[in-house]
Amino acid sequence: MEAKDCPKPREFESHPKAGDSHSLSCSIAEQMMRDRLEKKTEITAKTDQPHLEKILSDPANRSAVDYGRIAKESGNGPILIGDSHRSFATKQDFIASLPELKKAGVQEVDFELLPSAMQKQLDNYASLLMNPSASKESISTERNKLVDHFLGIWDGGPNPRPMAEKLTDMIDGTIQAGLRPVGIEPPVERMQQRNEGLDLFHQGLEHLTPADQASFDKFWNLSTSDQDVTASKNQMLNDLQRSGWSTDQTDKFGRILEQMKAGEPPLDLAGIKLPLPERGPVIDAVNETFESKLSNWRNQNWMQVIEKQVHDGKKVAVFGGGAHFGHAEQDETISQLLEKVGIQSITVMKTGGDLERIRSERKAEAAKAHEPFEELPPEMHSVASSKARLSDKKFGYRFDSHHSRQADFVVHLPNDIME
Repeated sequence: MEAKDCPKPREFESHPKAGDSHSLSCSIAEQMMRDRLEKKTEITAKTDQPHLEKILSDPANRSAVDYGRIAKESGNGPILIGDSHRSFATKQDFIASLPELKKAGVQEVDFELLPSAMQKQLDNYASLLMNPSASKESISTERNKLVDHFLGIWDGGPNPRPMAEKLTDMIDGTIQAGLRPVGIEPPVERMQQRNEGLDLFHQGLEHLTPADQASFDKFWNLSTSDQDVTASKNQMLNDLQRSGWSTDQTDKFGRILEQMKAGEPPLDLAGIKLPLPERGPVIDAVNETFESKLSNWRNQNWMQVIEKQVHDGKKVAVFGGGAHFGHAEQDETISQLLEKVGIQSITVMKTGGDLERIRSERKAEAAKAHEPFEELPPEMHSVASSKARLSDKKFGYRFDSHHSRQADFVVHLPNDIME
């Protein structure tokens, strides 16, 4: 069948002009699009790198990156943009894409690592940044608060400031493009920082004893009276102090308990057996249940925000770690949760850029720690692009995700996009 005889995929109407080197013909890419929409087949296994390399080697399967078309395909639902946390390139490309997303009808951008409790601060900063009369000093003061927030919540290794600055650049770019930045995280302080947030909370559960089980379970029960909730919390904090914890540590643990109950929806850890085992190289059943509850709770907090935006008629882009959207194993991805409530979405994976450098670094770290190296999907796509001799190109391509949930569309960044 020739390209002109190809039936046009639904919700994907505009194609590049004939003769365009990036044009999409009746090819694997277009067939993948039809199959995804009709939910008939699943193509391209997660680890089938040779097959992916073969697909990318054919120019007919590559297209120019057009966020207008991507936005149209997602209908009224959100565009889910998967990030690789260590990558500067994915974040810089996102900043560059913001004006195009705005033109495509996106109104708000949801961000991982920004709690919903910060929304008033974000809105105030946006008003200040867009106010021609605002002083540079006042803008700098408020911007530094965001940098400090990212430094506190993000464990970025020995030099976390460049990444904290880049994350803040993304907030600046969102506001300057005329879009509203929105926080979607539950309100846990210093959530992802080593020995803080969720890490400190896990350590606390390791130090509690079976004698604390009744108080622990009672604390999470929504029907427990405020007085009994306070009594349950105080018993756990007193036992932590008796185990050798400092007042500062127990105070943080107590605040995190309260913050977890303040999420939307609240977290419920009742039934988790105490004490929680230490994290080891192989995850045990108790920790697996604990981590699954935390992951699902975060996703539910994200969903509360996203669902409200969609129901309010807002066109949204969501920027977060690719694992939430299917680039790694999850109980359920955000796209699957959205599908359950009848909301259509499209997932975009970014690859290339500085991912090959990051892959090499992670591989060396795994060898040093005598741990197995697991190649992440964006890195796999980057390697396939390199083997197809496309490292220096920017292009997009379809990737069927009905089975793997990795992505619907992949954006490959040229490898010279670094920091």
